[in-house]
Amino acid sequence: MVRSLFIIAVFNAFVFSHCFAQKGETSVYMTSGEVYRGELIAVGSSHVLIKYDEQIFSLDRSKVRYVFAQPKALRLKTNPETFVFKEFDKRFSTELVFGIYTFTPFNFSMAFTEWLKINEVWSAGLGVSLDFLELGMVKYNAHVRYYRPHNKNIRGYVDAQAGMSAGANPLAQNGPSFVEEVSPVFQSSLGAGIFFNTGFGAALTLEMGFSMFRYNLRETSGFGVGEVTSNSKVLNVGTYIQGGFMF
Repeated sequence: MVRSLFIIAVFNAFVFSHCFAQKGETSVYMTSGEVYRGELIAVGSSHVLIKYDEQIFSLDRSKVRYVFAQPKALRLKTNPETFVFKEFDKRFSTELVFGIYTFTPFNFSMAFTEWLKINEVWSAGLGVSLDFLELGMVKYNAHVRYYRPHNKNIRGYVDAQAGMSAGANPLAQNGPSFVEEVSPVFQSSLGAGIFFNTGFGAALTLEMGFSMFRYNLRETSGFGVGEVTSNSKVLNVGTYIQGGFMF
């Protein structure tokens, strides 16, 4: 008998302590049939305190038959606007570039390049560009780029490029008696740049270096009487700067 009373007492203590630890609604069933629902405030040796509708009820613990607790459900708070930084780790990517050259006749360049990631540090690309100012041409380019492996989001790189165009056309005549013909055009460049991952699945590039244009130039002066034609090989070397957007 003593052992049974001890087990019941331990069980009641566990139930009351468990209910007291919960912040949800607690239902207390009395031996008289009454039911009290509310927040369990305190459990004493002889009484139980329960709060309901801003009132506190003191219940005789010896007359309590059952106690049921309804704990509050745990909710994980999520913020749908939380920014998730994305690594730029694409096997195939596209780069759009605008460049400025410090020498004529091709001072501006707009390029489109498709890149293939070979491994973590090497990439190769093929593309096409429009180079223009005094002369204009469509040029096909091949790239090899080496990225320094120290950081995936801000990385230095070295870019080597070679390009070729079948010919260029004058966009502005030097004078009414001059006609220029340029063909073919070979171009090569070597530069260093910075790759910056924006975290939105795209990246920005900034590059500076040296470039060289080599082409055959034919100039004709005069028409009919006194017409003179001259042919020459031209080599232009200078610096460039360009900015790009990769996606």
